[in-house]
Parts: sequence; C-alpha cells; structure tokens
Amino acid sequence: MQVLIGDGCGNRFALVEAGAMAAAELSPGLVIHQCKDIDIDGLLVLDGTKLSIFNSDGSDGGACFNGLRMAAVASELDSGFFEMAGQKIAWRKIGDEIELELPYSAADFECGVVTINDIEVATVNFSNPHVIVKNYLGYEQEFAEKLQADAVNFPQSVNVQFVKYPYVNGEIAARIFERGVGETLACGTGALALAVDAWNDGFEGEITVKTWGGSLFLSKSENGKISLRGAARLTGNIDLELA
Repeated sequence: MQVLIGDGCGNRFALVEAGAMAAAELSPGLVIHQCKDIDIDGLLVLDGTKLSIFNSDGSDGGACFNGLRMAAVASELDSGFFEMAGQKIAWRKIGDEIELELPYSAADFECGVVTINDIEVATVNFSNPHVIVKNYLGYEQEFAEKLQADAVNFPQSVNVQFVKYPYVNGEIAARIFERGVGETLACGTGALALAVDAWNDGFEGEITVKTWGGSLFLSKSENGKISLRGAARLTGNIDLELA
C-alpha cells in the first residue's frame, strides 16, 4: 500500500487512500504504528473528497488545516475542496502555497477565559478546542500537559498555544502543543484560534502566525469568511506492508 509523506508548515503527515487501507485490512492505528520510524504528527485518510485526520496516538484529530493543504498538493489539481470534520473547505493553489477558504466567520467561535493554577488562559472552540496562554513564565511543556489532562475544563483534551502578548502589527509567534501528539512545528487550527483572538482584541488586518515550521497568513474575505494561506509539500512515499 502506497503512503505519501509530506508536511504543511512543518506539520508532518502520512496520507493514504481509505480504499487501499481497507483492502490491505489495515486500521488507522496500525498504519500509524507501521510509520513510527518516519516521525509523523498524524495520519490523513482520504475517501473521495472526505478527509480524516488521526493523531500520532491514534485519536481523532478533528480538523487539520495543515494536513488539508498537504492533501491538496497531493491531488495535483489547482483547486478543489475537501470535507473535513463535518465542513466543506475549498482550496486553491497560489504560487507555492495553498489557500483555504474556511467555512467560518469571525463571529462563529466560542471564546472565553478559564483560570488554572491562578493563570488565566483564553479559550477558542470550534472543530477543535484550543487554549492560548499569554506571557507564560515557566516550563511550557509541563503546563501544556496539565491543561491537556484537565478533563473537567477540557473533556476532549485541548491544543495549547504559548504566545507573547500584546500582539504587534498582527504578528504572533507561537509555541504549540497538540493533543494526542505533543509539541509540533505548526498547527493550522491553532493559527485560526490565534487570529480570532487577535481580531477579538481589536486588530482588523491580516494575521501572520509564526511557528517553528513557517508562517501562516489569515485574513477576513469579502464574503465574511476567513482565508488561511501557507506552504505545503510532498517529501516522499513508502510502500507499506505488514511486518
């Protein structure tokens, strides 16, 4: 069974066709296990236009905008759409980047604040739950793991972004810990959460989210929806067989 390998802004994925996986009698968890030496953040499973993401621990990843852009590159088309996490997401190629037209407006998000260990964190919920931790002084991984294990406040666990605040000129540098994965070089849905937080804070222009894996650019489209643009690529493929 052929498995494509690639990434979106450093988020590294394996991509397989659902039909090929079923014919090989492989489950998503088994494919992830067989790819353990490749160091992937998740497994993308494509069934027609339906795209699913499984985290590296085998859990359902919900939506994944970096993975969706990688799947767009793999399609070898100039534009199209995928259905992911119950949403239809259109995409198009712009030079070396992929732009997504997300099915959200800035008013579609549940935003709030919770206090944990006397630290206020901002919450942004949509397809995936997110928290934004601003100006944290401490061991970030330990606090991220504490948040992700907090079943009372985050029953589905949570993706965690650490940022410096206030944001300057719409630029946000983020360190990211994803549920079911750990620290990652980028997070597309996390970038969207950060953009929503910045717009709620009064900024009106394009948001640039800078991660270890590259930059993602988010803006409000004329139709009121949100666009997300960033790099994606294929880096190779493997033939996967049961050992």
